[in-house]
Amino acid sequence: MKHLPIQSSIESDGQQPIPSCDDDPTTIDATSRTQDGHWESDATFEEIRNCIGKSFAGTDVVPGEPLVSWAGSHLKNLKGYTMEQHQETCKFVLGFPVFEDLKLKNTFVVAKKEYTGENVGSTGELASAAVIKEYDPFKKTNGFFPKVATFWRTKMAILTMSRQSPIPALFADKNKREAAKNLEKKMMAAISVLDKAHKEEGPQHPHWYVHLVAVNPAFNGRGYGRELMEKVNELADNAGVTSYLECGMSNVKFYEKMGYTTQSIKTVEDPINPQDEPGRFALMVRRPQ
Repeated sequence: MKHLPIQSSIESDGQQPIPSCDDDPTTIDATSRTQDGHWESDATFEEIRNCIGKSFAGTDVVPGEPLVSWAGSHLKNLKGYTMEQHQETCKFVLGFPVFEDLKLKNTFVVAKKEYTGENVGSTGELASAAVIKEYDPFKKTNGFFPKVATFWRTKMAILTMSRQSPIPALFADKNKREAAKNLEKKMMAAISVLDKAHKEEGPQHPHWYVHLVAVNPAFNGRGYGRELMEKVNELADNAGVTSYLECGMSNVKFYEKMGYTTQSIKTVEDPINPQDEPGRFALMVRRPQ
């Protein structure tokens, strides 16, 4: 398990530069410092989003991430929509927050790559990954230039992912357009509630926001999730910093075993069908030990 800080694209004055067309996002790498002080590439943006996308999508036998499962519940009845297509959808959708996070100075990744096993390619595959942001609740993010920079990073993310693989069928097929829009509406509804709760109810001091946690379904049941969070805890304890995350109710017990306590529960109403089951998510905090 390696602690993989991300090389920054933010200038020393804190301004977020607008990526140019020459700024190839495929070179965004999770990196670790070797004993001789050099940076060594360990995991690319594509590897990270592949692991997170597969984890959040799940499989026919491994449950997906609760927020995505709730937001995409209507996709189960979508004609011709396969699990393979769902994984491609999640890789695409999750690619945006991964890309955005990795472009920021205050982000790092903890990940583990494996090279053995029936479901793993000969070049290796990430078994687990956590994308973590050093979060300051008092840092101002409003203003014109950060918004423009975010807009351009979104455009660059689309270009990057479209070069790596085709646009998923859910977004490319006009017959699935309504289902895609409903997925977006539900995802944005949940993100809006959770972002607001983080700012208002999360730790009111600088802390680590454990933004995305994933275990590749090919490695499910082998303890990679526990090992990943134990490493995150070790790093947090060494830094003396509080950790914060959000999770679906089905994952609360796991994070409690990892030392987290529930601060509150948030309910998200379905914006498409308000009579349907709402999403419920826990805000959890771990103090350094």
